Amino acid sequence: MIADLFDYAAELARSQVALNTINAGLDHLQLKLFEAERARLDLMADNLVAALADGEWHSRAELKAAGWQERHVRLARQHSGGRVIFGQAGYRLAAAANVDEINACINTLESQAKVMLNEAQAVRKAAHGRLT
Repeated sequence: MIADLFDYAAELARSQVALNTINAGLDHLQLKLFEAERARLDLMADNLVAALADGEWHSRAELKAAGWQERHVRLARQHSGGRVIFGQAGYRLAAAANVDEINACINTLESQAKVMLNEAQAVRKAAHGRLT
């Protein structure tokens, strides 16, 4: 009886070691996937900066004609570290933009952020009784 308990405890310990090994492998895989996605987004941002290197405004239609999908342009801009701005005319390097163009982009981003915060607060308020 006691020997059976010791065997069972040893089996549980081996199972726990195996589970820990699997979890460590999954953590490593998740980290590698995150790093790969980050590298992909960095490359997209660098490619967008290169596409805008002439310093001019480039419309969404121009970028689409050059092979860019709108979603990828947005992602690249978002991950450009502020190097790319947007406006009515399309996209432009921030380094080539004037102060008014940069401020217009900033104002739009801040306005969008306020709308999203208001929506988050509305959801929180609507679900108030269910949130802890």
